[in-house]
Order: sequence, then structure tokens, then C-alpha cells
Amino acid sequence: MSDDYIIKHINEDFQVTEVPLLPEIKGTGKYIYLWIKKKNYTTFEVEDICKDFFSVSFEDINVEGLKDEDGITSQLFSIHKTIKEVDIEDFNKTYSLSDKFVYIERIVGYGDLPVQEKKLHGNIFKLVVRNISENTFDILKNILQKNRNVSFVNYYDDQRFGLPNGVYNTHIIGKHIINSDTEALIKEIRLSKDKTWNVIDIDRLQGGIKIMEELRKKINYKKILFYVASYNSYLWNTHISKKLEFFHEGHCMQIRDIFELFVPNSKIESFETGKIIEYGLDDEGNKEERDISNRDTVVHTNVFISDIEDDEFFKGKHKVTLQFFLPTGCYATMFIKQLFHKVIYEQK
Repeated sequence: MSDDYIIKHINEDFQVTEVPLLPEIKGTGKYIYLWIKKKNYTTFEVEDICKDFFSVSFEDINVEGLKDEDGITSQLFSIHKTIKEVDIEDFNKTYSLSDKFVYIERIVGYGDLPVQEKKLHGNIFKLVVRNISENTFDILKNILQKNRNVSFVNYYDDQRFGLPNGVYNTHIIGKHIINSDTEALIKEIRLSKDKTWNVIDIDRLQGGIKIMEELRKKINYKKILFYVASYNSYLWNTHISKKLEFFHEGHCMQIRDIFELFVPNSKIESFETGKIIEYGLDDEGNKEERDISNRDTVVHTNVFISDIEDDEFFKGKHKVTLQFFLPTGCYATMFIKQLFHKVIYEQK
């Protein structure tokens, strides 16, 4: 059955390459732009590594997009420091000599501005899908050949809400940060087992120190904003799922124990989100509200499918390679889930 398909069985099965919006490249400048390849590290962890190795602050390091630890990913970094070739050689000797690696592939150039968050065209994906039958492959190939332009609902996927083999509660942590609910936040921090929080003295937080002051002293502020964004992503998914279910026929898809997200049976081009409220933090760390509606609800892409191959890891099963481009902010794993949901639907 197609619902037994497997992605990310090994890191090499999930390869992601950024298509960044490049700043003005010069021969010299205050910032160096580095093309960095990594495996088994998150982008946040690579920022931590660069901060310590090159003796800079978190504010000196910028990226356009966040990448997970699963897979092999390549992306653009900017660092506000003069870094020599010999420094890069030392860095690569330190962090690229094992199966878990960070590797600076090249210097892209220099400039006077950092790269900016979300200034990203998108990402190119090369994914291996394993443990499938010949029948599943035939249905999948037929779907892709009939629909050169494949669409899916642009939900946030589970990596937005937790870490592999961990507790999926980043959205709950974000909610408590927004509401300055220290007691509830501490409970979720303890549950999360996220290394992010190891630098915080939990007992002092319980003793009454203002929570945002403590967090901003010890933690990369971009990580704090990630938790807030996770909560906003939860609100967005929930809103869109309910609205789709009201207007369309379809079925729900379970995403761990976080969501039942509605997927329409028929292809839809787009739809209006209506009013959605999201939350942020002002300069003092206080809660603020704003309306949002600028995220694409439906995304379209072209998918290139390889020939079927024997799966070396799952006896009697097959594998296939899919290649496609997605705009920034989209989740390839969510696209694959919805694509194979269509396969399941056609098998019934």
C-alpha cells in the first residue's frame, strides 16, 4: 500500500538546495557570503557553530531560510567579519570530517549588507521515496503525467512544531512566550527536551525574573521568534483547514498528534483566507497583534519522476526519485504527504 511509503530513510534521500536572492556582490565589503552544506544539523545549530568558531555575535550571522537537520542541505550565510581562506580550511577540518558535518563549500563574495530573512526565491528538492509497490508507482506516475502542474494546500508541516524523536510542542511554547505565562512555559520547556533551553536557569525563571529579559540574554533571539512563528503557523493551519472543509468535499489527513488537516478531493487553484490574526513581540518583548493574509494558500509546481528502481533497504519493494522546486515558505514533506494521499484515494 502507498501509505507505507518512506522518505528520509537516510539523509542522502532528502537533498535541498536554496535558490537565494543574492545581495550586491563586491570584491570587498563588511560581510562575507558563504555557501554552506550541512548534514544532521539545523540552521540554528550551524549559526551557533559559526558564532563560536569565528568569535562573532548572533547578530553578525544571517540566513535567508531555515533548514532542518534531516537530509543534506545547502544554503547561503552572511557573516559580519573578515574571514580568510585559512580560517575556512580550519573550519572545514573541524566540522566536516564525520557523517554529521558542516562544510563551507565556497566564498560567494563580499558586500555591505547582510542577507535578509525570507529573501529567498525558494528551494530545489531531490527526494527518494522508498518502500513502494509497482502499483503505487504506476498510479503516482499517471498522476504526474496527467498533471504537469501539481497543486497542494500550503500547510505548515510537523517540523515547524517540533524536533524528530522529540515532543512536538514548539507552537505551545510560542503561545506561552507571547502570553508571558512563565509557569506554563517552564512546563513545556521541560517536556520539549530541546537543547535550546539548556543555557537557561529554569529555577531563576520560577523565582520571578522577567522571562523575556532572561531569554534574550541567553538565547539567539531568532530562536525565540521561531517559537512565536510556530504558534502563528498553528493558527494558520487550523484556520485554513476549517475553511476548506466548509467549502469543499474531501478528507482529513492526520499530522502526528497535532492536526487533522483537511485536503480537498478536487484540484483548487486558490482561495481567500479571510481575516487571520497573528502575534508578535514588540521591542520590549510584549505581545502585539496584526492581521495577515499574504501566505499563498495553494502552491503549484512541476514534478520530474525517475524510473522505478529496486529498493536496496526494503526487500521486494521499490524506490523512486522526485525532483521539483517550491517557493520559499513551502514544505516538501507536506507536498509529498498530499501527493501520496491522492495515490491512496485513487487506490480505493
